[in-house]
Amino acid sequence: MYRLIQILLLLAVFPISSFAQGLRSDKQLASITIFEKTSGLRSFSFKKEDPRLLVRRAGQLTWSNNDFSGVPSREFYDAYYSDADGKANPNGNFVSIEIHFINPHRGGGGNITAVGFSYADGSVKYADYLASFFGNGKNYLVGSEAKAVDGDTDTYTIMGNNYGLERKLRLTVGFMPVYAEASKRPVLTDKPVVKCP
Repeated sequence: MYRLIQILLLLAVFPISSFAQGLRSDKQLASITIFEKTSGLRSFSFKKEDPRLLVRRAGQLTWSNNDFSGVPSREFYDAYYSDADGKANPNGNFVSIEIHFINPHRGGGGNITAVGFSYADGSVKYADYLASFFGNGKNYLVGSEAKAVDGDTDTYTIMGNNYGLERKLRLTVGFMPVYAEASKRPVLTDKPVVKCP
């Protein structure tokens, strides 16, 4: 009974609708910047309502079907609002970054260093929560996916390649959920938080 009362009180203070509205409902959020490191640090910024963030690109990513690219003609990215599992949702609480990298023999693709959320007051908050991901291949560095949420633009993920696969490499990031009890907070380590099959 006590637990039910706690839940009802939480819902009174934080209605479900406030969670369902997603990142775009934050009136102070101005833009989202993805930092990528192929040959030096590069940044790709999207206004909060940028149409590219509202949809997941269909089909394989190519030179003509991408939001930005890394290695010329070999590494393509798509960024979009999503749910924690990477499912596209324009009202989602997460940002997913899908990657198409076709080189299975050299350094792995998907070299994301950070995702920054810029606000109207000029402040920037970096994603600090890895919700899910998919890495593949011999050039995938297991555990590197956590580097997308360490707030350090000198470290980066190495997600491998998707040569011969229709499935894209993926990182889904957001913010650490707020828990009433500190003992229930997930702890990010050098090991993956969630690994998708």
